[in-house]
Amino acid sequence: MKTVADIIGMLYQELLSICEQRGISLGLDIQHPSVRIPEKKLQSVYDFFQSQIERALQDCGDGDHITISQSMTADDIVLNIKNSGRTLEEKTRESLKKKGYEVRARYGYDTNVSLKIPY
Repeated sequence: MKTVADIIGMLYQELLSICEQRGISLGLDIQHPSVRIPEKKLQSVYDFFQSQIERALQDCGDGDHITISQSMTADDIVLNIKNSGRTLEEKTRESLKKKGYEVRARYGYDTNVSLKIPY
């Protein structure tokens, strides 16, 4: 099993370089880096990070920020991508919700897309 730190660590260095080139600040808020992701959920975690980091990069420009975070509830590992770029359109929000993601996006506020992994 891979830990949260293993997965995010792979992505962070490449993402940091891209963000620096585009003038986007990148933050991390990892509360439990040593938590292991269940093997059967790894692909959905990879898919989440790939799609939501790509979306955040498309929505952000110079002066915006992206934050990758991880927290835990009593039952779940919560992975989150937050950005200050363009607000999601309703159609995109609904599409993300159908994939099982939690979405909070409102014009003038940050966009947050989360994936909960049962622990």
